Amino acid sequence: SIYPLGSATIGTFTIDSGTTTLYGFTTSTNPLSLTNLIINSGGVLTNADNSTAQSNIINISATGNITINSGGSVNADAVGYDGGASDGASGKGPGPGTSSNNFGGGGAHGGNGGNGTSGGVGGTAYCTSNNPSTMGSGGGGGFNVPSGVGVGLVILAATCTITINGIITAD
Repeated sequence: SIYPLGSATIGTFTIDSGTTTLYGFTTSTNPLSLTNLIINSGGVLTNADNSTAQSNIINISATGNITINSGGSVNADAVGYDGGASDGASGKGPGPGTSSNNFGGGGAHGGNGGNGTSGGVGGTAYCTSNNPSTMGSGGGGGFNVPSGVGVGLVILAATCTITINGIITAD
């Protein structure tokens, strides 16, 4: 686990195996500062879950290189704003899906969320897809089932080179 370090910079940070979780990096202007980041096969970089506020994102700024080797990954799946817990419960976030008649609408982000089959309305887009700075909103709940959670946010910036032979996912 890694928490904000103030103005400190970490040298080369290597994830060989297992999961490293970022906590407390909240905005696109608050990165984890490194010299180099290397994620090897079996290594995963993720962020802690969010619920109703953008409290944890993946934001890395390297003065050297960022390398995600084959079998390594950066994973921001389902760590955005919460979805509605059941019918009648809207998702969380700036563009939540609503819930109605046992059907939930999709949460929004860079595009509008989809409408439910016969009820919930999808959320309204609130972020640009070419320069995202926010997480995805949750969808509206359905009949006795929770809705999907929004996606997290991944920002990778390197002064030299970013090499991706592994996977970056935000689903």
